[in-house]
Amino acid sequence: MAEAATATPQELAQLQRQQQQQVERSRVHATDLGFLFILFLAIFFDAVDIILELTAILIIPKLLGMLLDVLTLVVIGGWIYVKTGKLERAKEGQMRPRGPGSRKGQRVFLTVLRRVGLTFLAELIVFVGLLPLWTIAVISTLRQK
Repeated sequence: MAEAATATPQELAQLQRQQQQQVERSRVHATDLGFLFILFLAIFFDAVDIILELTAILIIPKLLGMLLDVLTLVVIGGWIYVKTGKLERAKEGQMRPRGPGSRKGQRVFLTVLRRVGLTFLAELIVFVGLLPLWTIAVISTLRQK
């Protein structure tokens, strides 16, 4: 902070540009390999979930669909948590990790819980699981700024 108080306007502008670039680098981009992998994984999980949902009259496919949704919750929820946390840290200009007990960590956790938790609950509702909700949850991370 002491450096910012004695910096010239040019240095402050340079610092602000660097922080904006850091935020932009931490965002999820459609060409990231990690995003593409998670997107195809979400599409695959949604396709299998749709097949299981169509055969939900039987008990075993519905149970398999629920187990698949729990697995998807862990994988996709973890990925969204990591990406959202990186973005929040870049916004505040600090790249040190924050635990879930910190204020920013709690906000990231609640954001991810709201997005992924609601998707998970909707997937458990009969016939609502026909919608590609996991794919929508992954794509919605692209819009996060």
